[in-house]
Amino acid sequence: MRPRFMNIFRLCSRLIPHKQMPHLARELPCYVKNITFIHPAAHFSTGSILQNGQMSEMDYHIVADETMDSLTEAFEDIGDTLPCDPEYDAQYSSGVLTVKISEKDGTYVINKQPSNLQIWLSSPISGPFRYDFEDGTWVYKRTSRTLHELLSDEVSKVFNTPIDFTKCSYGSRRKS
Repeated sequence: MRPRFMNIFRLCSRLIPHKQMPHLARELPCYVKNITFIHPAAHFSTGSILQNGQMSEMDYHIVADETMDSLTEAFEDIGDTLPCDPEYDAQYSSGVLTVKISEKDGTYVINKQPSNLQIWLSSPISGPFRYDFEDGTWVYKRTSRTLHELLSDEVSKVFNTPIDFTKCSYGSRRKS
């Protein structure tokens, strides 16, 4: 099963009795387009990942949270595996990932912007960017460059070693 749909199935397991889950899993197509949940406490739909070119707010949160969690893990792994400045720190809280590389190299801030369905990046090297979800990844529309590509390039230069963020969740474009 694809990781990006795991959140949907975690949600299903909370809303649908466990004895019905195997039946649901058999009937879902490979690419989930729309699921309606009926529960005594809730009645809602996930919508589709893109409706009329626009992601639903619920899908935005699923995709953005998985992206942010994956980036957080990648930055934490850097701190655990590479020689870093003693000030190196990666923290994620309330939709904001703050990564302090060092006093000299600065701080990256990556945050969710639910009102715009975007992820924003503030880079100490290249400045601010606003990313939209397109083709399965987060793309800066002015340059068509992805969030993960930019992070890979910049952070690799800072640490003088190849670091590939495109392996993180939603790190590469879907093949058409």
